[in-house]
Amino acid sequence: MKVYVRAPMSEIRLRELQELFEEVVYDPWNKTGERFYEKEMLEALKTVQPDILITELDRITEAVVSNYKGLKVIGDCRANPANIDVEACSAHGIPVLCTPARNATAVAEMLVGMLIAYMRKLLPATAWVRDGQWIEGTTPYYTWMGNELHGKHVGFVGFGAVGKAAAHLLDAFGCSISYYDPYVSDTPYTKCELQELFTACDVISIHLPVLPATEKLISRDLLYTMKPDAVFVNTARSAVVDMEALQDISPVPVRFMEIDGEAKGYYHQTEKYIAIKTGMSNLQSMKTGVHEVAHAILHDNDVMDADGIIKGKTAKEVEAESIAYIVCSHFGLDTSEYSFTYIASWCESQNMKTLKASMDTIRKTSAGIIENIETKMHELEMERPIRETFHREDVILHLSGSMGSEYAYDLVENMTAEQLQENVKEYVSRLEQKEISEDEKSLEEFLEDRGAVITVLYASDGVGGNYPIHFFDAAYDADTGSAYFSEQTPKEQAEMLVEKAEFPRTIFTEEEKAFVTEYAETFPGQIERLNDLVWDMRESYDEAGANLVHEVIQAAGANFPTTELPEERESTMQYAHRLIEAAETASHENFTESQRNLIVNFAYKMDDRDEVLGLVNRMLTANRGDRSEVMRSLVHETEAQMDNFPDGRIGFTEMHEAGIRLEHMYPLEKNRAVELYREGAEVFILNGNPDHPEQAGQILAETENAILGHDGIFGITETEWEVHKEREAAIARQEKLEQDSAEKIDETLLLHGESGRFAIYQMDTDGEHTYQFMGVESAQKLGYSIDGKDYRMVYAAPWTPTITLDDIFERFNINRPNDFHGHSLSVSDVIVINRTAETKAYYVDSFGFEELPDFVQQRMEILENNHTRAYPPVYKGTLAQAMEERDVDAYLDSRKLNIDCKKAIEEAIALKFDGLHLEEDAATQVLEQFGEERMTFIMANTLRELSYDGRFSKQNKDWAEHIEIPENINQGKNLNQDYVIESHPAVLDGFIDMARAEIRMQKIEQALDEAEVTITADTRGFEADGHAGTWHTVDEREYAGEKFFFMEHDEYGSDVAGIIVSEHGQLVAEDLWNGYDAGALEAISEYLQEKGISVEGLMPELEPDELAYKIDDRYFAIQRTEEGYDYTFYALDYDEIDGGAYDNPDISMRQAMEDILEDEDVSLENAVSVDYEDLMAEVEEAGERQMQRAQLLKNCPPSIFEDYDRERAVDTCEGIAMQFTKSKGYLTVQATEEGYFYIFYDSDLHEINESDYDNPDISIQKATYEILKSERMDDMECVKVDYKEFEAMTIQHSKDLLQAGELRATSEIGRDEVALNGLSRAEVERGVLYHAQGILEEMGLENEVELLAARVHGSRSREELYRNDSDLDVVLSYRGNIREDSFFNELNAHAIAMAGIKVDINPIAEERITLAEYMKEADTYLDQQEIKKLAVDLDNFSYEYDTYEYKDTIENREEQVEKITEDILNKKIGCLKDWLVEVSEESDIDSDVITARSLLSRLEKAETLSIFTRQPEQEQSEATITFYVAECMEFPVMGEYHNNLTLEEAIKIYESIPAERMHGGKGIGFDLQDGDEDYSGEYELMSWDRVDRELIDMIPHYKESPLVQKAINDMEKYLADKKNKQAEITEELSEKQSGKNIDVEKNAEKKVTREPGSIKKSVLQSLKDYQARVKAQEKAQEKNNEHKKGDMEL
Repeated sequence: MKVYVRAPMSEIRLRELQELFEEVVYDPWNKTGERFYEKEMLEALKTVQPDILITELDRITEAVVSNYKGLKVIGDCRANPANIDVEACSAHGIPVLCTPARNATAVAEMLVGMLIAYMRKLLPATAWVRDGQWIEGTTPYYTWMGNELHGKHVGFVGFGAVGKAAAHLLDAFGCSISYYDPYVSDTPYTKCELQELFTACDVISIHLPVLPATEKLISRDLLYTMKPDAVFVNTARSAVVDMEALQDISPVPVRFMEIDGEAKGYYHQTEKYIAIKTGMSNLQSMKTGVHEVAHAILHDNDVMDADGIIKGKTAKEVEAESIAYIVCSHFGLDTSEYSFTYIASWCESQNMKTLKASMDTIRKTSAGIIENIETKMHELEMERPIRETFHREDVILHLSGSMGSEYAYDLVENMTAEQLQENVKEYVSRLEQKEISEDEKSLEEFLEDRGAVITVLYASDGVGGNYPIHFFDAAYDADTGSAYFSEQTPKEQAEMLVEKAEFPRTIFTEEEKAFVTEYAETFPGQIERLNDLVWDMRESYDEAGANLVHEVIQAAGANFPTTELPEERESTMQYAHRLIEAAETASHENFTESQRNLIVNFAYKMDDRDEVLGLVNRMLTANRGDRSEVMRSLVHETEAQMDNFPDGRIGFTEMHEAGIRLEHMYPLEKNRAVELYREGAEVFILNGNPDHPEQAGQILAETENAILGHDGIFGITETEWEVHKEREAAIARQEKLEQDSAEKIDETLLLHGESGRFAIYQMDTDGEHTYQFMGVESAQKLGYSIDGKDYRMVYAAPWTPTITLDDIFERFNINRPNDFHGHSLSVSDVIVINRTAETKAYYVDSFGFEELPDFVQQRMEILENNHTRAYPPVYKGTLAQAMEERDVDAYLDSRKLNIDCKKAIEEAIALKFDGLHLEEDAATQVLEQFGEERMTFIMANTLRELSYDGRFSKQNKDWAEHIEIPENINQGKNLNQDYVIESHPAVLDGFIDMARAEIRMQKIEQALDEAEVTITADTRGFEADGHAGTWHTVDEREYAGEKFFFMEHDEYGSDVAGIIVSEHGQLVAEDLWNGYDAGALEAISEYLQEKGISVEGLMPELEPDELAYKIDDRYFAIQRTEEGYDYTFYALDYDEIDGGAYDNPDISMRQAMEDILEDEDVSLENAVSVDYEDLMAEVEEAGERQMQRAQLLKNCPPSIFEDYDRERAVDTCEGIAMQFTKSKGYLTVQATEEGYFYIFYDSDLHEINESDYDNPDISIQKATYEILKSERMDDMECVKVDYKEFEAMTIQHSKDLLQAGELRATSEIGRDEVALNGLSRAEVERGVLYHAQGILEEMGLENEVELLAARVHGSRSREELYRNDSDLDVVLSYRGNIREDSFFNELNAHAIAMAGIKVDINPIAEERITLAEYMKEADTYLDQQEIKKLAVDLDNFSYEYDTYEYKDTIENREEQVEKITEDILNKKIGCLKDWLVEVSEESDIDSDVITARSLLSRLEKAETLSIFTRQPEQEQSEATITFYVAECMEFPVMGEYHNNLTLEEAIKIYESIPAERMHGGKGIGFDLQDGDEDYSGEYELMSWDRVDRELIDMIPHYKESPLVQKAINDMEKYLADKKNKQAEITEELSEKQSGKNIDVEKNAEKKVTREPGSIKKSVLQSLKDYQARVKAQEKAQEKNNEHKKGDMEL
């Protein structure tokens, strides 16, 4: 026979063909690069005259096979022969063979190769060397060393043949393997959920089949959860279109719609369409679709009538579901559990012959559907777009020619943009030097020779026409030459990058695009920088939309050239804080405090900004919507990443700060380093190199003393750490293995040994055993039987005749052995004693012990794993294992049967194959002889051993990968090879198809056979679904031709409830104690009605006493009475509408209903049955609700809620307040975005309960009523309380408690406040306490410092004072060994923000000032500020109200404000009040009236401020401040010095000191005397004409002192005036003395310089030093306090 080969083949395969056939003509399509179409194919066949054609791309049509009659077989080297008209070939008797799953090994090897090439940077490194960039004598190791594959965590999405082959290869590289595949289990690798896989793995590899369940499985959100440096590899197809293919091959339209009831789909016989229920899983939708398509093909009424076919409903359902099972199974969808149950439910014994006769129809129809779906799937896949979006690293090549009429944009993979440009340049160079020609080798071919993979994205021939692109990295025009991205103008570069990032839709605004262009033109040539900007914008848009894009632009704009000096680079932790704030602001999604802490801790641990950004982005994604599981997984992964550090007490931050940046090195502290060294790990001693931290020193520690003698940081490599962890895990596994082995040995000795032993068994904690700790009698009453499988042996020991059961019980409760690890011996435990002559088991009962006669035998069966099977089981262990387990006979018997089965298959193929076809029953006899398990084992083992052979189909190889085939190596020989079937692979592949099909059919028949249950009056030993034990018939009845059997338990009889089953064993009723009682008859009625059988008149005793229906817009209820019937109509809200009585007891209830409804012009046809009891319960509840609402309206009148605007209140945090008249308690309710927040108070204003009511769609009145009902307080009368007044009451109450000496950790004010951006004071205070505690723990002072309390104060505690940019001031009271300024500095270094507000924490030591004293001073200060602001507002209003009159009467506005302030402080506000009342009553301008009333209210409120109500403190001196002048502020004793001055006196003396004789910087300081010893003394105010306000304010005491702040303000004003006067004098002199330079004071601009770190010096210590120096001078001072230079003896 002659073979014509058009497909490319290897030399080995070609040689095999030449050995098998007489002549082989090899003419592969890739030799010319062209496929044959119809005409060329026919000409070639006529020329070659072959008997067999092997092709891959050529078109084989009806015309080809009709005009050339010589073909006997066509082989297509494709998974699906889409290029061949298979129907035409079949019509001409030409079999078509194809090669599914031919590339599993190839794809697996390609995956490994790609990973190695990528991770070790092979391609760019090779190109680098090829381009001549390597310089002799250099070692570019760090540039190209890449990462090792060893130790990486690889995750597979889809674990079929390719996935398992790749996992097997990667396992050898030392990779950790995990996979996600809902249809695969029992593998040696870790199975996990998809989200966990993406967040945990270093490599994600996609191997998905084409299934509905995989459509869009890999989402954008999922990709964002990957590690920043993770690798994503997709070797699967991107299209997943099974359902679409099914819809296309269906003979009628397929629609997805809502379907009432339990039905999942149906075929509409009249309108000819298929309906599938929406909202089901992809698997269920696919199975239902095939089921209904089978109905449409086989069971259309019109077609069946025309063909004269008659089939019952059961036969139709069994055929349709069997076809659905076979088709879904072919595509890897397992529906067996559902399908077999469904089939069994439709079976009846009298129809079994008919059902089994349908098997041929099932086979043919399922085969046709499979073929059509596969063809259509291929067609649909060819229509998919090539690329849906682009990534930064994608490289694009633009080709053009013929004056632009021909063009293409190609995706170039396996090359960087730089490599592509270099290769294009080389290609152009070779063309110019005529080394090659374009006809000889195109640019694409040239690039492919260099390792590139080319994919056409958009071209002039129509490819990608719907997805045009106009950007590139390199371009080549056959007419004009090459061009490159780097050669484009900045504007063109910006436009290209934006188009690439946006593809396929516009997402950036024109302003954003304009900014990118501006950025490109500002930084021309900096392509990488421009790339960073554009892709940061894209990623930010995906995370949080336009707001975060704006943040990116703002950050980029800060890089524009500026004359200002750059700020010091922020730390990674500071970056994390800033990033959190930006992300929250942009996304409107706030992180929780624990999430913020996690991000900051992660930043500290990793010290990597990219990692921190990635974490924030992933957490933002997880926060979006209800994705708590995703967030939990992400938090767990992040914590695991931090926990993976060998030493939890140190992170990369400390390592980097020490000048150490070594790749793959973890930091260690000394103690951990010693610990790891002792455990056998390699530990390095690290030495920092601040200038070149990547070259820091690392020395392997040779001894423990070397570690102990080093005081720096230590390290352990990542590889060594992984090895160490694996070593520890291996030890744990070995211990578990030894434990299991020991338990098995102990139990073998116990049950089979000849010496006395006893053992204790306790419930296996892995299972759920509800009779644990029950006595025997209690367990049996509840239907439980004591079973050995529920137990595990926990202890065994020798037994002697002197040991009794009581001895054992006492010993294991009072004096338990050290090696006993179970719980104390208790009820439900079992003691087994081998007394040499007999072995018995005893149940520890509530009193004494109960013998268990079956327990020992049950444990023996478990031990020996002696399960009853129809065929001898396949032994799946090795010979060594069999010898170890003393099971050699079972191994040898199984091995013999395996070899016999293999030979039987070979003989069956030899007998049943005629050269072209296998007989249909070729596999049946072998299957009957050896059974499914062994035959499956032999076939799957053959496919696994011959997985490299492309003649086996992909479907069969995939199937084999799911079969457990353990390795069987003995003395270096693979014994599994002895079971390999040696028949021809192509024929064997067909045999395996038949065997698998036969196994599936046998499973269907088994399901049918299992349904052949017939119950009779004599039935015993019946096993009922969902019920333990067996049952026997007690009574029998018949209704509507159906028999029903009442059954009792074989063991317990009437002591347990009975059941009723149908004749075919279907459970009809359960929990029956009185035979065929009303409940039983009702269940029988429902059973008959579900089968479409009317029960009316059949069972009079079944007619109910009451019924209820929903009819249109009302409910109807009827019940039987002695006189007839009572009936009632209800509205849909269950209010009664109408009703009456029907006085005729002699007619049926249905007839009575029809008569009643006819009078109402209503028909039962529109009625939907509802449960009568449920309806009555709803009616009763409706009545209760109505009464409850009436009571609520009385107790809590609507007037409480009048004028409440929820939308405004959400922004202002306003609420309602009410007081309960009886208990005197209070309730407040506030509107929130999610609904409402409420607090209950007792009469003393203590908060006793708070919670949320999550329903924003109802009014505050309804919400309050629901809250009162839920708290059972709806019967309590209440009155309205002014909300603002109540706010003031709670705040004052908290202050009163504090002043009374009751110190609580927080103010306990839980109400949300607008000044706190919706937080409550208690929330803020708790947050500060938690934060401060964390700081103390980091400092190691948690045991030395005790945090007492925190309070919100400052402007945000007063509604009238705060601004949007105000800080949130919190005072923190503490007790312990830390200075206030040190604590303040630490808190300031770890600043926090809450609800977007920066928190300013002021720590105060209780030893210096109590919280009560501090808050009293703070309130006084705030009162003053509030009064001052009120005075300003009053002045502004009077000015705006009548400007002309104001100007006529007021000369100085500042003095006027001061006067108003004094009037308020002196309570001289009568005139102000009168004027405001006059304005509010007489003004015609609404805004003036509102303002006047508001100011009047504030005036009245001001009178209640604590500044007026505070009692004067006794013996408290008034705070004073004086000033001093020094010629040298740094060393005041070295020159002129004056003190005890007013500020005016100090300024005059300061000006009088000549500049030319200064020792140093002259200046002015202050001396504050306010009773505080720590801060009494001198402190610098001004030096060199400059006030350092920031330095002074770093001392909280000075920042909060009005005297100090006034001095700063006055001094700044003086300096500003001085500067202006100097400028005027200079200008005047320059006019008079043109050309002369006036020497203005040389040191006017000189600044004070300080050594780095001087601010960190203790401020208190500095103050004490100044004070000491001043006192040293006192004796030498003159009366005028003046010293001359040299007078002082130092």
